[in-house]
Amino acid sequence: MRKIIAYTMNYKVSASIALSLMIVELIVELVQPLIMAKIIDGGIIAEDYSVVTLWGSVLVGLSFLAFTAGITNSFFAAHFSQGVGYDLRRDIFAKVQHFTHENFKQFSTPGLVTKMTNDVTQIQSLLFMFVRIALRAPLFIIFALVMSFSISVPLSLILVIAVPLFLAFLFWVLKKGVFLFKLVQHELDGLNTVIRENLTGIRLIKGFSREKFESNRFLNVNRGLMKTNKRALWLMEVAMPVVMLGMNASILIILWLGADKLGLGDIQAGELVAIINYATRIMFTFSIFTFLIMVFSRGNASAERIEEVLDVKAPSYLEGKQAIQKDLAGDVRFERVSFFHSQHPALHEVSFHASPGETVGLLG
Repeated sequence: MRKIIAYTMNYKVSASIALSLMIVELIVELVQPLIMAKIIDGGIIAEDYSVVTLWGSVLVGLSFLAFTAGITNSFFAAHFSQGVGYDLRRDIFAKVQHFTHENFKQFSTPGLVTKMTNDVTQIQSLLFMFVRIALRAPLFIIFALVMSFSISVPLSLILVIAVPLFLAFLFWVLKKGVFLFKLVQHELDGLNTVIRENLTGIRLIKGFSREKFESNRFLNVNRGLMKTNKRALWLMEVAMPVVMLGMNASILIILWLGADKLGLGDIQAGELVAIINYATRIMFTFSIFTFLIMVFSRGNASAERIEEVLDVKAPSYLEGKQAIQKDLAGDVRFERVSFFHSQHPALHEVSFHASPGETVGLLG
């Protein structure tokens, strides 16, 4: 991801503004449960509706602020991600222009098409989600735990025990997902290869009655893509129910213990509601995590594939030669020239003479 990160530096202003607005949304989301606790304890239970009106107005104002920040954040996040995607496609295309025959042996044409289209799109999705919600999710979990500790340490310990376990599980899913989605992208390269060969050679296929063979070939490649994609998506989809089950169990334990503390007067009703609110929002954040893991898995696999192309060094004889030099003089003469390519004879005793400005073609 190092090269991809370097590309983001060209749009650091947009990324910084998007991240700043994301922090505004985060602060509002963290403060809301505390305001609701004040409304419940100081207003509803105490039957002081002036408190309800005051803090309710504050809550509405903060909600509008978060709404405005979210809309503006999306604008700058789109500018950031789409700009990086534009630069990547431009540089990959420029790099391919200097590829030699040996480079095209390493990278197939359909694979390069996939890298410039699908892989770049995955990078754009990753960058957009990063400045939109990806960084906000872990920050919210951390600060939500801190805020819940400020309310009740015993009840917060339940979240402190549960959250690291779920994070470790999601990290394992992430590592497995990166590997599987890399396989998906390779399978997609194979599918594009078969499609391209069929479209370019359709006359030969019909002329030699190879329709059935090509159909079976396509079905095999398509079936392989489907199976690999299903494995990756199954892993992603299993992660969310497991985390939701664990977080719901944690919330039930908090309610059970909180009811005893509420009866003993160790905690107020609004404070218990605030902790439950933090736990519920952490659970919702974990559900976002499963989606983010899929986006990051795809994006990381695509980044590695793109960097393989960008890391290719141009041949020394092409460096610095971006245009044809038209002021050259002299002529070219071949006399009984033979040439071997990969230990196979390509030319045998070829002789010709090319004068300045003359074009000579070798056919055969």
